[in-house]
Amino acid sequence: MPVAEAMSESGPPAETVLLPQQFRMPHFETGSFLQRRRDLYANIANARRSEPPDEEGNRYQGVAEIRALLDLAEFDLAHGLAAEGRDVLAGLTPGLVRAHELKRASLEVGLAAIDTRDIPLSEGAEALLDPKYDLWRDQAVLVLLHHWKKGEVEEAGKYVDVAAKRLYQYSRPFVRKALPAMLDTAVETRQWAAARRLAGRFALDPELAESSNYLFQLARTAEAGGDYLTAFDNYLKAGQGNDLWAHRARMGLIQLGLNTGTLPLQDARTLLEQASRDWTGDAWGVAVLKQLADTNLQLGDGLGALKVLSNIMSRYPDTPDAQLARQQARSLWTDFYARGAAGKLSLSDFLTGHRRISEGYRFEPGFDLQTEALADRFMSLGATMVAADEYRETHDFLLVARDLGLVETDDRRLDMLRLKQADALYRGGQLDELAYILAEGLRGEEADLQDRLNLLRAGLHAERGEAADVVDTEVAEPTLHYLRLRAAAHFGRGDWEEAKRLYAIILGRAGKDATYSDAVRLLLSAHRSGDSETAIEVARRFQEVTQRPDWARIANSLTEEAPDLLPLRAVTAQQRVDTAEKTLENLRNLKSSGN
Repeated sequence: MPVAEAMSESGPPAETVLLPQQFRMPHFETGSFLQRRRDLYANIANARRSEPPDEEGNRYQGVAEIRALLDLAEFDLAHGLAAEGRDVLAGLTPGLVRAHELKRASLEVGLAAIDTRDIPLSEGAEALLDPKYDLWRDQAVLVLLHHWKKGEVEEAGKYVDVAAKRLYQYSRPFVRKALPAMLDTAVETRQWAAARRLAGRFALDPELAESSNYLFQLARTAEAGGDYLTAFDNYLKAGQGNDLWAHRARMGLIQLGLNTGTLPLQDARTLLEQASRDWTGDAWGVAVLKQLADTNLQLGDGLGALKVLSNIMSRYPDTPDAQLARQQARSLWTDFYARGAAGKLSLSDFLTGHRRISEGYRFEPGFDLQTEALADRFMSLGATMVAADEYRETHDFLLVARDLGLVETDDRRLDMLRLKQADALYRGGQLDELAYILAEGLRGEEADLQDRLNLLRAGLHAERGEAADVVDTEVAEPTLHYLRLRAAAHFGRGDWEEAKRLYAIILGRAGKDATYSDAVRLLLSAHRSGDSETAIEVARRFQEVTQRPDWARIANSLTEEAPDLLPLRAVTAQQRVDTAEKTLENLRNLKSSGN
């Protein structure tokens, strides 16, 4: 087993590093594929039979079986069979001796390097990528491929020169898997000497020489040298396939058109949208979406950019790209709602844009504040139905987001949204829907919110003519609106004493802001309850406030002292009848205005 010693500054070995064995891929490449594979499976079967079970019937892997499994995994690596080889390694029991564990870990790194799937490495395999294992001859190639798969091309470029010189020690199937990524790294980092060496390997293999990867790299090289016509031709040829390199070639065509000014930005967006549907699931899929979002922003289409950013967040969650997309999106939708709430957008554009944005951002922290602001804006303009719907949506999504642990909010916040929805329904005359909200009630027990709910409940009963229910509705701190509802209910039931008491409270609290309707009803309640003193006081108080002649006539007729009726003279009787008729007419006029 190869050993490397790390030297301390004083000279003596500070640490002894046990290195994995170098791969023996050419050894496993010789002979008939099927025969070699059958032989390897036979070795595994023979090894298992040679290990008898223990007294309880359990069978354990012996050294012979472990070696046979490792040989089969390396055979798969030599033939570029990543998934099959990793399945073989999964059959090894944990707790291998150090030498076998190193072999297993090295094979895992090699198989992962050519695996198109993104499966995390085990801790032991990840450790072999550490620089302390740089004397392991296979590390340069594997570390390069590891970084390239993660999109870390600059880091991968550090290993191009050494890796290019070591390709001779690997099997042809493995080289076919590794070479495209290595050449891509060399071209991307502009290491032209290594790129020429790697391109020469392509020319030696007819299959690789006609591959989309090789044509793609030729196109990139031509573009870098300013030969745009050759670049265009090779991008076009490479883009005919369905693999990664064909996808990148199509993206190269788009970028070439943009760089040379031959492709309008609007057309580029159309092509990028198509590319985003054709290729997804890896770093190149993210790159398409990021470019598409930038293109939308260049075109001034913030809503389109937000849609693309939401796709990045949903397709690639828990990635740095998703975090960056979330930050960029937050800035965009915050600006959109701020402009809408400030009246800088038409109501149609505000609502249409909101509906497009909300599809992807309802569960984002803070988004509920923006949608509430939208509802407030429409509510302030009298669009009660739109406002009620959006208050409801905001409440419901916020509740679900809290239940899912996506946001933190309390019951009071939810109840306030529910009350806003109820108020919008009440103002819009949607009484049946309002009744459902009131029947459901609130989540919390705060007195001020319960008072607001009961005020709406009283309003609902008043609108439906349910005076008894209004009277039975109580609040802890009654508002003027609530007092008016309650007073009107008593007035409608003919309970003049209670109506008079409540209207007196209303006028007392309202002060100079007391309404004409309140005064009329207090005057009528006082008169009908026989309280002439209160009636006279109200009449005198409002005589200076209102200039309406009706008020003066009614106040005088209701508050004047009646003449002696006995004996009832004909003239006196006729005067009383005429006055009564005029009073009734004036009362009807005032009651209609009071209502």
